[in-house]
Amino acid sequence: MKILKKLFGQQQPNQHRLEAEEGERERIYASYRGIKRRLLKTPSHIPLDPNGHFGQPTRVAIALDPESAKDFYRGSTFCPVCGKPTDAENRVAASLEPEFANGFSYLIGVWAHPDCFARCEGTDEQRGIPW
Repeated sequence: MKILKKLFGQQQPNQHRLEAEEGERERIYASYRGIKRRLLKTPSHIPLDPNGHFGQPTRVAIALDPESAKDFYRGSTFCPVCGKPTDAENRVAASLEPEFANGFSYLIGVWAHPDCFARCEGTDEQRGIPW
């Protein structure tokens, strides 16, 4: 520990940096507020449990991603609703949220066709934040 202090000095939190980080965090959280989940009416066309640990999801929600998340990683260009490829001119950034019988759920970034997304059943549920 003494070696690290000698190399890097005594690290004290910078109050201005902490306030900026808190402000940025609140801005990101606010960008997700008001976005509602929709539910897939048919099974997802992209694998949700590739290792077979959780079984089939009991339900799969999908929600649009806010502008602040448009550049997040998306593992596939295939639409989870119809299974067909998307292209840059005909897709929306979204998050898929499978829920399993044991209570486990997670978010995965996806591209979906706008028409496919619109066909999913609407809910009043607030979408999750991916962390």
